[in-house]
Amino acid sequence: MGRRRSPLTIARAKEIYRQLLELGETSTPILFQRISEKNPRITYSILYQILRFLKSKGLVEQRARGRISYWKVIRVLDENQLDQVLRK
Repeated sequence: MGRRRSPLTIARAKEIYRQLLELGETSTPILFQRISEKNPRITYSILYQILRFLKSKGLVEQRARGRISYWKVIRVLDENQLDQVLRK
């Protein structure tokens, strides 16, 4: 049994998921630049942890190209479905 995610983590995961939907496949540095413009409280470390969380839920895919990870959404969900998946 895993621990429950905080409402803040879930809100950040939703924000990052939406950005990935808009951008399509993108690298972690580019995604960080885009996210930090809207929410400067999200550090690179927090972004990476949330991306790994989204990956564990089967929502995004990670591809390594050299030393840079690229991410893309592999499961498109509406807001209610996304909320349910993230809270499980």
